[in-house]
Amino acid sequence: MAETTIVGDVNCSSKFGNVGEPSCGVKIDHLVGFILTYGNFEIPNASLTDFDTTLAYLQASTLADGNGRTFYIPKIFGNEDSTPAADIKKSGYGFNIKQDEKSHEFTIEFENKGIKFHKNLRKFRERKDMRVLWIDTQFIGGLRTSTGLRGFECTFMANQVKVGVLGGDPTKYTGNLQLEDPSALEDKLSTILFPEDFDLSEEMGGILDVELFGTGGAGTATIGARTEISRTDLYADYSTLLADTDAWKAIVKSTGATATITTVTKDDANKKWILGLAAGTYLISMASPSELAALTIGSLTAGGFESETIEVVVTAAP
Repeated sequence: MAETTIVGDVNCSSKFGNVGEPSCGVKIDHLVGFILTYGNFEIPNASLTDFDTTLAYLQASTLADGNGRTFYIPKIFGNEDSTPAADIKKSGYGFNIKQDEKSHEFTIEFENKGIKFHKNLRKFRERKDMRVLWIDTQFIGGLRTSTGLRGFECTFMANQVKVGVLGGDPTKYTGNLQLEDPSALEDKLSTILFPEDFDLSEEMGGILDVELFGTGGAGTATIGARTEISRTDLYADYSTLLADTDAWKAIVKSTGATATITTVTKDDANKKWILGLAAGTYLISMASPSELAALTIGSLTAGGFESETIEVVVTAAP
């Protein structure tokens, strides 16, 4: 007697979607910016209760440390959809039986913000755990999970610069963004709607790199600071705010221990700050972007600052 195999039927009744025409609806218009994230970053459910709460979470994330930091890229100058056409599989009788969709691919043109800015964009080429939140004219889009909203898995690579021609096209900086899931923008897209007349680029910024310069002395280190890209001296705007021991960090080079900065005073003549320290060799930096923002050095809306580290040798005070 032949064996009988009992196979559960596929629930075909669920393979449809209602298509009544709505009076209005959220639509994909065009990419106006995007937010790059790392690892398991997501906006938690507790921060998705209303738009202001969501915005505050995203603003804080741009100043966070480590993999919790997000990178907002605003003001896309152009976007070409270069997604390959889907492959249609046919039966022996010529009927369409399967559609093999390809990953979304976009060639994006950025505002020309200079050589250093483009260098920083190219650093993302090395990351393999990236996700992206899509910013459209009406919404921020991503993947809904049971615990929140996260970006779509992606790759992002800034391309070689296309140098301009005198009297012709200007220099162009472009990059390639690929969403790994072919159905990301069709079946998986969930949205956070913007309020009417809202412009995200006016409410979120990024972090500016800061270079430090200075020397050690007898019981002190004298430090100056300027932004790397625009070479703007921070003393003009933050001379008093950076004259605070909480705005600086000193690490003992030999042990990695955090050293005590006893005082910070302004040096108006040289537009620097004088840090009081015991004798030793130190690695000096500004505090973290979030710590600086708490001192109103930078902000959640305008963006913040992150400095490099410099080595100074402090001798004993007389």
